[in-house]
Amino acid sequence: ELLIFSKKKMLELESQITKWETEVTKLKRQHHELKREHASLVAQRSEQTTNIQRLQQKYVETQIRKFGKPVVLEELDKVSYSEGADELKEKLRLQEIQNDKDIEEINREIIAKERALINITAEHTSALDELLSVTSAQLPETFAKRFIHV
Repeated sequence: ELLIFSKKKMLELESQITKWETEVTKLKRQHHELKREHASLVAQRSEQTTNIQRLQQKYVETQIRKFGKPVVLEELDKVSYSEGADELKEKLRLQEIQNDKDIEEINREIIAKERALINITAEHTSALDELLSVTSAQLPETFAKRFIHV
């Protein structure tokens, strides 16, 4: 059995075969490059996995050295933060109460000292008035008029 093609058809078929061969060669080249890239990525992944394992081991060793055992830092942060914050809030509240008491005591002292000052001033004023009246009675009238303006 034979197939007969015209020359034009035969050239078209040969051209198509050449295109396909070129495309196959190109695809083989791409496949080879992709295989090489895949091998490189696998090697990088292996290196990264090894690096991650090394860092995790270092992380655990650091925790053991620091805390005496491996700990989950996220849980430690949650516990420490809430307990620490509560402790600080309580200390702050107690300090504010103490400050309020201190301010009240200082205000009471200020009021008492103001009253004492008023009383002392009144006593001194009355003593000066008494001294003035005794002194003005004993001084000659002209001398008293010069210094005492009553």
